[in-house]
Amino acid sequence: MTMLADRQRTLDSEREKLVAATTAGQLTDEEIALKTTQLNREQHGLLVAQERLRTGRYGRCVHCAEKIAEPRLHALPFAIRCKNCEEQREQAETAARSFAARTGAQPLASGATR
Repeated sequence: MTMLADRQRTLDSEREKLVAATTAGQLTDEEIALKTTQLNREQHGLLVAQERLRTGRYGRCVHCAEKIAEPRLHALPFAIRCKNCEEQREQAETAARSFAARTGAQPLASGATR
C-alpha cells in the first residue's frame, strides 16, 4: 500500500537525519534517546500495519471491526483503531492514570499502540 511505503520512506529519511545530527554533535543524549524511541515505535507500527495488510485486516478497527476512516489512515497509516475507539481507549487510560495518582496505585500498562 502506498501510504505505508511513503511513511517508510519518511521514517528512513528521519533516521538518516538523526544519524547526521548525532554525528555532528547537534543533539543531546536525551534528544537522541527520545527521537530513537519515537522512530522505533513508528517502525513497529509500520511492521504491524504491513502484517495486517498481508492478512486482510488493514484498515479495520481491532476493537469494533469497523472501517478506519481514510483520512485517519493517511495521517496515521499504522492506526489500528477507528477514531471513536481510540478516543475511548485514551479516555480510559487517562481515567486509570488519574485514579492511580489519587490512590497511589500503579496504573495498568495499556500495551496500546495507535
